[in-house]
Amino acid sequence: MGTELLHGGDDGGEETTSVHVLSLPEDPLLPQSGQVPAENRAAPTNRSRLPAVSLTHSTWVASIPAQFRRSQLPLPLCEVPMAAVNSRRVLWGALAGGVVWNVWSVIVNAAVLSARYQAAQKAGAFLKQPRYPYPLFIGVWIVMLFVLAFVVAWLYASARASRGAGPKTAAIIGLLVGFAAGFPTNFATATWAPISRHFPLWWMLELWIGAIFAALVAGWLYQD
Repeated sequence: MGTELLHGGDDGGEETTSVHVLSLPEDPLLPQSGQVPAENRAAPTNRSRLPAVSLTHSTWVASIPAQFRRSQLPLPLCEVPMAAVNSRRVLWGALAGGVVWNVWSVIVNAAVLSARYQAAQKAGAFLKQPRYPYPLFIGVWIVMLFVLAFVVAWLYASARASRGAGPKTAAIIGLLVGFAAGFPTNFATATWAPISRHFPLWWMLELWIGAIFAALVAGWLYQD
């Protein structure tokens, strides 16, 4: 393709200069200026006629390559039905378990440790007179054991849906609650307190075994 340019000469006249511009052949695969290939053009659509797409678990899994379906992608969120807790049965289980726990507490403190308490008081390891009135201490201790029994019964009722009903689940709940209630403090007492290690040992067993007894009783009485 040629183009002629006009410019002034040295003598004031006009000179004509021809400039040749190289023209490349058009590539049929490339779109022309201002044009869009037919395959890239968006076809007119009617949104009202589009089918509704529902993303279900099956379609979600089918869209994932097989090598990534199990180990490398999280499972889709889904709702898991939870069984309702029978509050009345939990209360009955807490009351019965609290009674059993208090009976076990009396056995430990009155039958097993009574003579050791008296010897420790005479040796000055324990106070001869309690800081709080004795009836108040006994009442608060009994109430605390009933509260712990309620915690055990409620945990068992909540765990039945996932762990299954029965004495095995109840025993696991009792073991866990008894460990949390009885082991850490009494282990520290046995390590640092200047008293016989029989006291923290039996105090730990009072709470640990008592929690297991209360859980088994609550599990036996609980029904949906």
